Amino acid sequence: MRSSSPSRQKRLPGIDVVRLIGAFGVIVIHLSPSTVAAERFSLGFQVFCVPFFALISLYFLVPKARDTTRPVGNAIAWDRILVPYLIWSTLYLLMRLVKARLTGEALTLDWISVLFAGSAAVHLYFLPWLLYLQLILVALVRTGTGLREGKLRWQPLAILFGCLAYHLLMRQMGYRDISSNFGLSLVYCLLAWLLFALAQRPAWLRFALPAGALLLVTAQAWESTQTAYTTPTHLMLLAGFAAALLARGLPGWESGSRMTKLLSTYYGIYLIHFGWLEVLEFSAAKAGVNLAPYSVPLTLAVAAVVFIASLASVLLIRKSTLLAYLLLGEGRSPLTRKN
Repeated sequence: MRSSSPSRQKRLPGIDVVRLIGAFGVIVIHLSPSTVAAERFSLGFQVFCVPFFALISLYFLVPKARDTTRPVGNAIAWDRILVPYLIWSTLYLLMRLVKARLTGEALTLDWISVLFAGSAAVHLYFLPWLLYLQLILVALVRTGTGLREGKLRWQPLAILFGCLAYHLLMRQMGYRDISSNFGLSLVYCLLAWLLFALAQRPAWLRFALPAGALLLVTAQAWESTQTAYTTPTHLMLLAGFAAALLARGLPGWESGSRMTKLLSTYYGIYLIHFGWLEVLEFSAAKAGVNLAPYSVPLTLAVAAVVFIASLASVLLIRKSTLLAYLLLGEGRSPLTRKN
């Protein structure tokens, strides 16, 4: 929805603010090895960042999934996910190759994992998983809509069975990555659908902010009692849903075009940050500076530098329509756009 001013947009920028915090948190998570205190600090982000990203992305997909006039394939953000995934997988593989040559380390690659599980870089797994999530969500919603109308829609049902078959095939081949986990992905889709249903009820929505905050604090407190430096799946689901509920409950406000562009850099920051982190750590090592183990102050400082560098990179990339499409998945391909 647009306001009367063409330069200002009515949106929910609070969600983008939480997304930016999540992007910063992902950088913190990837700073390792760390001291005990820094590891505990990073777990505070790990418990909710990626689950929140997944749930809130699915939340915004629900309206498209419910639109039965739209073909199933048109509801999926193919360009937004696949194009940057292929480009960044290639770039990160080249970066790893150069690093291996400079350090004399051997580089071994599992091409199935690279192509389907995002192993070209530690964070790229999220993109094939997000595509898998979107396929399941659209198929699930269309199937449910059809059943409520007394119809059995075979296409979405076939997609669901196809996603299950993909899960079984990958497990049979020895790949147990989250990017092909049908059961867990199904739970994420159901939670996103629940979040959307709650958001359609003003009486429930007014409690979203305090309820989300309370659940998130509960999840953080629960996480702090864990003895191992890993976060259980059920705790991440709780924290992710809590963060999504909190973000949806934040009040909307008028955001100018510049602020909108700034707030929407979260996806690009997620894609780019690991490259900057690799460059920073490699340069420091060459200069004889050993950053690890990261302390809490050093974690915050390095994360801030990488965050700012990544944000600036996104803004610079956006100056080219072609680069914005290839590296960020923004807009449509200039090669296919009509004049």
